[in-house]
Amino acid sequence: MTRRETGQRRSEDHPLFGDLPFVEVSYALPDGRGGTFWERDLEYRPPVPPEAVPGDIEKQEFCSWCHPPHYYYVDEPKWCVECRKRFVFSAEEQKFWFEELKFNFHSIAIRCQECRRSQRRGKATKIQLQEASRVVEEHPDDASSLVTYAEAIHAHYSEFREGKLDTGLAAARRALTLAPELHEARFWEAALQELAGRPAKARQA
Repeated sequence: MTRRETGQRRSEDHPLFGDLPFVEVSYALPDGRGGTFWERDLEYRPPVPPEAVPGDIEKQEFCSWCHPPHYYYVDEPKWCVECRKRFVFSAEEQKFWFEELKFNFHSIAIRCQECRRSQRRGKATKIQLQEASRVVEEHPDDASSLVTYAEAIHAHYSEFREGKLDTGLAAARRALTLAPELHEARFWEAALQELAGRPAKARQA
């Protein structure tokens, strides 16, 4: 396909970038038929406001028919869907999303950074518990694996307020039986007793 100049002009009025031009593109099929269509002029660059962070179009992955490039980024005020607090989706973070992480242009920030961190922490905690459980099933007499399992149960309960604390206690105690010198097992036994609301047993451990 090749671009060609015509006397006609099309443009799109964008709320942030202003009047964005389109160019007419001609095409030819193997059977000789052809035609034209309009696409965004990716060579166009609007002026960048002083407070904006310039975008690098070459690093962005997007459909030019669906979206204009991110020529630049500005801070965007948002409401968090989790904590319902106001937050700012900063221009620097947008640039990181779309140029370093290569996020789809449909992606938008709906959670504040604190709630996003909490969400990532929760996912990591669940994965940690699943992996620790799998290892214990494969190596039920390995004291270190049992301690890791007890720790994962503690982390999961601390994050979600749900889980089998007694299973974690049993794992910590079995680890002590297998390796009495493994003081980490006693620590996690005490920590799990405290989560279970048994301070006297926690102090004893």
